Amino acid sequence: MSRWAAVTAFIIMLTLPSMAMAETTTLSQASEQWSYVALGDSLAFGIQNDGTIGKSYADYISANLDEENVQHDFTKQFAIPGASTGDVLDQLKNDPKVKLAVSKADLLTITVGANDFLNVLKSHPEDLQDPLKVQELMKNAITNYSQILGMIRQANPHVQIYIMGYYNSFYALPAEQQQPLKSLLLGLNQSIELLANQPGVWYVPTIDAFEGHYSEYLPNPQNVHPNQDGYKTIASQFFMKIENHLPVQIHRIAGNTRYQTAVEISKNGWESANTVVIATGNNFPDALAGVPLAYKFDAPILLANKRLSASVISELQRLHAKKAIILGGPNAVSGYTEDQLKGMGMEIQRIAGEDRFETAAFISAFLHSKSDTAVVVNGLNFPDALSSASYAAEQGYPILLTRSQKLSEDVEKSLKSFKRTIVVGGSGVVSNELVTHLPNPERYGGSNRYETSAMVATKLNPSHHAFMATGENFADALTGSVLAAKRSATFLLVPPNKIDDSIIAASENLGIHTFTILGGEKAVSPNVEKNLMQLK
Repeated sequence: MSRWAAVTAFIIMLTLPSMAMAETTTLSQASEQWSYVALGDSLAFGIQNDGTIGKSYADYISANLDEENVQHDFTKQFAIPGASTGDVLDQLKNDPKVKLAVSKADLLTITVGANDFLNVLKSHPEDLQDPLKVQELMKNAITNYSQILGMIRQANPHVQIYIMGYYNSFYALPAEQQQPLKSLLLGLNQSIELLANQPGVWYVPTIDAFEGHYSEYLPNPQNVHPNQDGYKTIASQFFMKIENHLPVQIHRIAGNTRYQTAVEISKNGWESANTVVIATGNNFPDALAGVPLAYKFDAPILLANKRLSASVISELQRLHAKKAIILGGPNAVSGYTEDQLKGMGMEIQRIAGEDRFETAAFISAFLHSKSDTAVVVNGLNFPDALSSASYAAEQGYPILLTRSQKLSEDVEKSLKSFKRTIVVGGSGVVSNELVTHLPNPERYGGSNRYETSAMVATKLNPSHHAFMATGENFADALTGSVLAAKRSATFLLVPPNKIDDSIIAASENLGIHTFTILGGEKAVSPNVEKNLMQLK
């Protein structure tokens, strides 16, 4: 521990009891909207590297919160260029508007401390060469900081507080001038980090994120402020901490039928689409391998019965689609459906083999994937294929289907193009013997479809956003997987009425805070939503 950290630890020990009296909580209601307040100096205010006023890191955090649909309001009006810890403490003591904003905040970010030393550097630089004066400055700054946190917690027991450590803004100085200032900066950061060691407060480091990017983020050596790329980088460091504590958000995309749900998924993901993929809504085999293909062409998957429904035709018109890729032969998607599409002036391409295995192999060839990896799943049932579909799509991996004990000739031939295979499903659905004949196989399989889904999400496709669909039917997961890939979300299968323990564990381990449920309440019941709201 440095001497500055030791000083800080002693000061915190004296002041911590008053700060720890109030209990902190993590907010987690689906309808919850946060109030965000940014306090601090010019970095919170938004001074640019050319001295003008622009967006600060707080603006980019606010934009991220808006994107997550959790922000009610945001203000950085109390951030002051040049503010020291004493200035922020004075605000909290004497400005009723600041105190009111803090009392109502759910999220608060603070950047303060550097000016306690920069102001001295400008007026009396020789003081920073005196260890006793520097120690006194550090002690005063940390005492103020401790009181700032104490007053915030007293005004608002539940607000989440994120405090920033500073980057090195002295990179352009000669080494002999830079080193003492950098040492002082590191001491300040250590002290700030120690202050964050209490409930409901998190330290946000930035120094490593700027290391090696100084000329990129700090193009003006005469100005300590970053450009917009630098501010975005600071915001990303904050948000990596914040997103672990975001309130759970639950959305549902559903129609009255699986065909209408597919239309609603299309509406949620595409304003227009040159190409669409058409699959049967009655059975899964031909469509299982189609998600990577749809993703490649940025195409929604729409479902047909014996013919296209009025809602699907309307959606095709809204999308201004010009081409339809049909998965499967006429027994899957009828000739009448094809005639309907042609009647709308659309170009048609049908991908169909003698069976599901050959169809999957044809889709793989049609992808023209440059990847050396293929996903192999059991083709006689749908869950494992759909658990891995969004991951395979985003990675550009084709999905090949197999029986549990033996590869078809078409799939065996396709596999010669790949150096590596990812096997999804346990030994009961893809046998150990078969796996030994695959190129460099890696298996991801649990004891049931839900454990397998959880394993794929956790180990292959981690995200804070999960799409969810019933594990008892294929349609909603099929059409939703393309949108999940488009949103860089993971995918989880759930029982219709209650979340499997393995899915709960995966959701908590991944820190998932946004869930998009696919299908109506008969497919995924409201009880599943209640289970999600209880996640830690």
